[in-house]
Amino acid sequence: MRLSPFVRMVEILDSLQDLRTEFFENKLQRYRLELIKRAWVRVDGYLDYHMVDFLGADLEVEIEIDEAADVYRYQNPRNRRHTVVAPLWEVSCYKVCMDKWLDDLSDFIGIESSRKSSKREQISGHLWHLGEVRVGSTHRFAQVYIARRSQDLISDQIKAVLDDKVDPGNGILFVDKPSNPKLFGEHIERCIADLVQFDGSQSTFDREGLDRILLRSASITAQSAPDEFFDGNLLKLAHMSAPIKLTKETTKIVAQAWGSPEKKPPVVSWREVCQQINSGYASFEDAFGSPAKLAQVFDRVGRGQYRIRRGQIQKTIKETINATINPP
Repeated sequence: MRLSPFVRMVEILDSLQDLRTEFFENKLQRYRLELIKRAWVRVDGYLDYHMVDFLGADLEVEIEIDEAADVYRYQNPRNRRHTVVAPLWEVSCYKVCMDKWLDDLSDFIGIESSRKSSKREQISGHLWHLGEVRVGSTHRFAQVYIARRSQDLISDQIKAVLDDKVDPGNGILFVDKPSNPKLFGEHIERCIADLVQFDGSQSTFDREGLDRILLRSASITAQSAPDEFFDGNLLKLAHMSAPIKLTKETTKIVAQAWGSPEKKPPVVSWREVCQQINSGYASFEDAFGSPAKLAQVFDRVGRGQYRIRRGQIQKTIKETINATINPP
């Protein structure tokens, strides 16, 4: 059965003793052309000899490389007048293009550009930090790592790196083959193949499956999410049971009306907002699509005037106003 190139690449990385050394076609097999096309591996030279069978023993023969024709040639030891021509990949040496592989893997998992790691390699040749992903529709983020040969003696070093983060215990470690489930403490170790769907031609990452795994983690769910937040195109206000996704235009509108977190949200008019975002819509209601959707986010406080429903802040202000004043 043919595997997803993402899954096969993880298997290849785990099979290599050292990423700095060259390897041969037997590691790539039928995935060779695709992995080269994706620039995850590259040709890094050629052998200058080839082993052939001669009278029941292996004989080393010199070869001639012809890159233009994508072949190599050598004289047949049984018949010196006969030249053997064979495909060049048989004597090619390959190396891993780790940066390109990690770039594509991060995109495949769905790590946003702003959430990608600025320092990926944590342990040379063994552990990389890809960045962080949002946990479901919460305001929490989980760190994403990938490791190779994590069952080696390097496992203690991997755990030390994972535990040394600002948010220890809040991460998922992708591997080729999981080891002892308790080896990395509260960090989730998972076989990446479990979350990759492949139909024979296209790979898809199971992001919903990742969310379910992360949400089952006690170290993540124990950390409560804030009552309200505005992050990218996700908006969660105190009265909402779950975050909502905003459109490109409504994201701009909310950004203009959000105000300072420690102060009451400003009153805004459509004219003021429209001047800032240069929208093609005619009104707040037009931009949000319906009165009900608008009312979910904004309160109408006057003719043509609105205030975002930052309930948590409004509640604090209301409680302050209604607080009992104790006479001196």
